Amino acid sequence: MTGAGGCARQPGNKTRRRCSPGIVSFDLAIGGCVTYREYSEQLLDHYRHPRNVGELPNADAVATVGSPSHGDVLRLSLRILEGRVSEAQFKTFGCAVAIAAGSVTTEMIRGMRLEDLERFDNLQVVEALGGVPENKLDCSVLAEQAIREALAGYRARLSKSCSPELHGEPDRGTVADSAAGSPLRG
Repeated sequence: MTGAGGCARQPGNKTRRRCSPGIVSFDLAIGGCVTYREYSEQLLDHYRHPRNVGELPNADAVATVGSPSHGDVLRLSLRILEGRVSEAQFKTFGCAVAIAAGSVTTEMIRGMRLEDLERFDNLQVVEALGGVPENKLDCSVLAEQAIREALAGYRARLSKSCSPELHGEPDRGTVADSAAGSPLRG
């Protein structure tokens, strides 16, 4: 079997090659079919060395998004001080793009004002990662969804803070509440 670039390959073998500056290509022969996927050096760096992994104790906002039945779940926790994100951490159960998106997002939003965070979108994540394969864009969107859910929960909690009964846990998001039992719960 010959893979992209003319290298002889056997099914199940993985070959790494460089295609253009900053892009790394992986060809994977599975059952006689060659799949081709390009990841940027930035994306691979955040995948291999994710930043801000974990969960903030006593976070002001937490959201879990995604669906374990479809493969990717991202949990984002934020600490907010004086209208800015002072700390952000994430946990992801998913592919390389989902992990890299969570990592780069936590770096990008630290220090960001909540008004600016409202305008944060997936295009910024994709750009910071040096691009994402089109068939993996839904994995990178998890970061934007988690921010939206976390902000909505935070704002709801703030609006309730006038009432005396609210002094418990921060809102935990709703999108992937069906993820009970997933590795991210706990």
